[in-house]
This record gives sequence, structure tokens and C-alpha cells, in this order.
Amino acid sequence: MEIILSIVAAFAVMRATFYWFFDDIEDFKDCLMLWFTPDVINIFRGRFIDDFWADLKIFFWLVVGVSVGYSVHVFLMS
Repeated sequence: MEIILSIVAAFAVMRATFYWFFDDIEDFKDCLMLWFTPDVINIFRGRFIDDFWADLKIFFWLVVGVSVGYSVHVFLMS
């Protein structure tokens, strides 16, 4: 049961903080596109700085969600 609550808490926080990191859904799609494109290709396209910031935004957004989910799991296990 605590695993389900941890996952629900993680997704709730990720949904609540979505607009802290991304302007809209199109910005999120652009970040995902840059995240999955290899860095070498983005260097030649001249979008390396955009790729760097997209990686940071997605990384920190995921870190916030996963850390909340893990914290809830640890709290409920004790």
C-alpha cells in the first residue's frame, strides 16, 4: 500500500510543479525532443545551450518527483 501512495504522491508533486519548470506543454515537448536528441547533433544545429537547459529542467523536475515519492515511502515504512 505504501508503494502505491508513494507513486501517487510523486505524480501529484510532478503535476503540481510542472509549470514551475515548463511554460506550457509545447515547451515540455521541445525539452523532450532536445533530451532524446544526441548532444553532437545539437552542437551542429547550434542548439547546445538550449539542450543543456532542457536537460536541466527535465532532470530537476524528475528529481523533485522521485525525491518526494521516496520520502513518502520512507516515512510510511517507519
